[in-house]
Amino acid sequence: SAGIAFSATSACNSASNAPSHVLLALGHDARSAARTIRLSLGRFTTEQDIDQAAELIKAALASAPAFWAV
Repeated sequence: SAGIAFSATSACNSASNAPSHVLLALGHDARSAARTIRLSLGRFTTEQDIDQAAELIKAALASAPAFWAV
């Protein structure tokens, strides 16, 4: 409803529940890698779009602290 689309996995890994092999290769542990989201930018994405998305994500995190504390 906020106008942001995101994913917990890459498109090529969407059928798997396994943590991202890329994040694991970058040194993240499996738990940390499983708690990430992926946001994609397009050619027409503006700085204002990014700022708005950041504010919406911040607000969502503030309203759901118990979810992220798991």
